[in-house]
Amino acid sequence: MHRKTFWFLGLLMPFVIVAWMLALGTHVQAAQGLEIKAGKPESHFQKAQESFLKKDFKAAASEIRKGAAFLKTEAGHATEDGKKVLMASVRELEKLAGDVEKGTVTSVKDLKDAFARA
Repeated sequence: MHRKTFWFLGLLMPFVIVAWMLALGTHVQAAQGLEIKAGKPESHFQKAQESFLKKDFKAAASEIRKGAAFLKTEAGHATEDGKKVLMASVRELEKLAGDVEKGTVTSVKDLKDAFARA
């Protein structure tokens, strides 16, 4: 009887170990994905500021729109209240991008303030 138990455990243990390793890997990947997502809009906003300071308004507007698109995607996963807040930020950023592209935004402070609210 002990032989059957050891044989069964010997057969089962590798599957348990593999399953545990896969589960651990999934959690690590999910955590890394959250880190990437957390930094994404900020990187676009930083690039927008840099482009704005270089007077490349078209590139600045493009980066603002990329950040807004990310927030719009996140709004799809948010609660109803969170969705309202995120979509208000998206609308503000889309307006800002249009104004930047037209050249009507004159201060980088306007960008920084909008990014802080987003």
